[in-house]
Amino acid sequence: FLIYLHALGETVAIAFLGTLFAAVIALPCGFLAARNVMPIGLIRFFTRRTSDVVRGIDQLIWALIWVGIV
Repeated sequence: FLIYLHALGETVAIAFLGTLFAAVIALPCGFLAARNVMPIGLIRFFTRRTSDVVRGIDQLIWALIWVGIV
C-alpha cells in the first residue's frame, strides 16, 4: 500500500511542477505577445507565431515525441 501512496505522491508532484513550469514560461510570453505591452512588432509577431505552432501540434504528437526522448 505504501508504494502506491508514494507513486501517487510522485505523480501529483510531477503534475504540480509541470503546471508551475508552464505558468512561469507562459507569463512572460503573454506579455511579449500583448499589443499594449510590447511596442516592438517583430518580437510580438514571433511570440504569437510560436504560440500558434505550439497550440497547433496535437498533445498526442507531443506525448509521442517526449516518450521517444525519455
